[in-house]
Amino acid sequence: MCVPVTYVAGDYAPVAVPWARIADQLRPGMLKQLRAD
Repeated sequence: MCVPVTYVAGDYAPVAVPWARIADQLRPGMLKQLRAD
């Protein structure tokens, strides 16, 4: 997942999302849409 940032390195920066930790906080079915694998 990339998020917009404002700094010299560019417009977007990759971030590691702890899917296992936040999965229970997402709307049903949202995890499947957000994951790339």
